[in-house]
Amino acid sequence: MLSFLKTKKSAGVAVTAGVHRLIASGNDARDRGEWDDAVENYRAAVMEDPSLVHIWIQLGHAEKERRRFGDAEAAYTRAAMLRPDKAEPLLHLGHVYKLLGNIPAATRSYLRAARLNPADAHAIEELQHFIARTAPFARPDMVALLRDAILGEKEDRAGQDKVRAAGSDALLLDVSSLVAAALAGRRFADLGLIGDLVAPAIIGDSGRPALMCAHVIGHSRWVAVSPTQFAQIVALGRSAQPMGPIQRQDTITDLDLGFLLSAPLEMPSGALLIDVDADHAPVDHALFVRDARSNFGVRYLAFGQAVSADLAAYASLVKAVGRAELTPEVILNAVGEPIHSEQKIPPPEARIARFEQIGHIGMRAQFRTGTGWLPPEDWGCWAIMPGGDLEIALPSLDAPRLYLRLKALPEELTRYQIAMQDGRQVAGEIEPGLHKWVVIDDVPVADGVLRLRIRGENSALVNMHGATRKLPAMVGVVGFYICERNDHQARAALLETTTLGDLESLY
Repeated sequence: MLSFLKTKKSAGVAVTAGVHRLIASGNDARDRGEWDDAVENYRAAVMEDPSLVHIWIQLGHAEKERRRFGDAEAAYTRAAMLRPDKAEPLLHLGHVYKLLGNIPAATRSYLRAARLNPADAHAIEELQHFIARTAPFARPDMVALLRDAILGEKEDRAGQDKVRAAGSDALLLDVSSLVAAALAGRRFADLGLIGDLVAPAIIGDSGRPALMCAHVIGHSRWVAVSPTQFAQIVALGRSAQPMGPIQRQDTITDLDLGFLLSAPLEMPSGALLIDVDADHAPVDHALFVRDARSNFGVRYLAFGQAVSADLAAYASLVKAVGRAELTPEVILNAVGEPIHSEQKIPPPEARIARFEQIGHIGMRAQFRTGTGWLPPEDWGCWAIMPGGDLEIALPSLDAPRLYLRLKALPEELTRYQIAMQDGRQVAGEIEPGLHKWVVIDDVPVADGVLRLRIRGENSALVNMHGATRKLPAMVGVVGFYICERNDHQARAALLETTTLGDLESLY
């Protein structure tokens, strides 16, 4: 019999005899809990016949059992692409993202699964669980809010598509400062914020496709701000009749839920990002602006009286004008001027044989890049999905040794991974609540810069200073120390100070 004839069935799908044998071997290995063999057979089966959605899902299950979450994600994603009308791959993608600590991605996967199959209780239960854990305030009508999110799209997709199609002609109004103030219960007038007064006029008068967007602390991505959400933000921060405490809590929860369920904003390539309240940008805003410029090539225009050093360093153009003079006309005139994206400014240089603390006062945007971080605290900084990136400029060293100090989650064993730009990975674990020094020799340096990504294999919700709710974190990064491997004096200094518990003496 010809080997290419599909004479057998697997889950009702016609397959060749050879693929059927591979699937049967994979199933036997799965039933015995021999996950390596299961992966080998399932992967061979989908290589022979890539259309087998149910085997891609089985491959994802086996990879997940091996804790190869990246490979499991890839398998489930392939199944979802093959059957975009099928909820099952999305449900399992949500489980993987949950294990990885990527709460926003897990939530969106569960939401997509629930929309495809509202009768399946699993995705809805997971959504309820996430919302109950992460919402800043409880809502008695949370189930109704969730049902509305499942049955209908809250985002203005048509408006986003129009702006995306406009490319470099598009305007993005950065209202991150307004969002941060509103969620923190601060009045706009007390802070001197004017974005809510001028942004609608800019959108209406520019004659260019435009929308509002924000970096929201704890959501690790740029999101679009819909007209409904903007009205809620203004009601929180500007209303002449202050809200009662219950109404305020409900509005904040609505906003937070909307941001959690929203997809990451795909900024138009080369668009102009305008921030009229740059003086009051939330913590780590510079990292998000830098990421938008790197990934989408946006041009950044910031207005403010005293723009912070971190923000000014990465602004394409900073206009310092009196707040009374900052009108939509002034902004639109500035928008008409040529604005070019700058080259990325090199990361700051670490002083050799000196402990550098991540999040140390005055160093908040140093060394950390990307959006895989929570805001810094006095001890250091939590890394989140997709991982915290460090970039450290170094002088020429013969054999650089890196000492990296990590922190475990408060109540969970923390499994960490450190990926370097030469492909090497260092993995390990830390007991709950403890710190650990990780030592890496001959770290790779390219163009004078050491680049690392630090991430965890598990996550938990942690308390953050100044945050209204717990936020998901993977592993903490306290700081680092770099010296020549053969510099015994520097190594002895680190050993002495850490033994005595006086790292500050290294400053």
